[in-house]
Amino acid sequence: MNANLTNITWSPGGTTQAGVTSASLTVTKTKTYTCTAANDCGSVTASTVVRNTPAVNVTGSVAGIPGNGCSGAGSGKRICAIVGMSVTIRCAVSPGDTYTITGPGVSPSNNQRLTLTVADNNYGDFTCTSTNSCGSITDTIRLERADCIGSPTPASNTQNYLNFVIGLSIFILALLIAVAGQSVIITVLFVNWSKKINLSKKDKNEDIPMQACEPYELHRF
Repeated sequence: MNANLTNITWSPGGTTQAGVTSASLTVTKTKTYTCTAANDCGSVTASTVVRNTPAVNVTGSVAGIPGNGCSGAGSGKRICAIVGMSVTIRCAVSPGDTYTITGPGVSPSNNQRLTLTVADNNYGDFTCTSTNSCGSITDTIRLERADCIGSPTPASNTQNYLNFVIGLSIFILALLIAVAGQSVIITVLFVNWSKKINLSKKDKNEDIPMQACEPYELHRF
């Protein structure tokens, strides 16, 4: 600044700030600041834009699942889902900043949330990069494979024994029904060390209903 200046005016956001005649100004808001310097020969104006450094917070959710869908403790941000579930990745940034979400098996999403139906190649880190004129910053969330949705808790030895007795009884009954000329399907499910035997009487050409966890072994008698 010229030592012969007679007036310095700062205009935050286009409004003249009265009472400030210093060659410097401390600011706390992101705005366009204009300095007008004047003396007997006239005046000159210069402007600068003050911006915050970029900020970012990435989050994720699984459709129909409360929380992050994960069991047990884990480090860092994460969500858990099985193949076929719908997952949404969101990115929160400062006003005026732009962002891009990237991840395995998907195209980059610019300035909008990313929703995908989980496939085997989608597991891994999803990263949101927030950018402005001051630079860029990233935040990451990991998509992990969830445990089998709807799996029962492990059965005790007593329960396993009862299941065996019930299963044997059903097996004998199935043989008797089969002898009578009817078709019987016995589906044996092994889930979390627990044997569960379900008997359904169905026509030969009728589809077998799917379970939350697919049958380990299927026998037709």
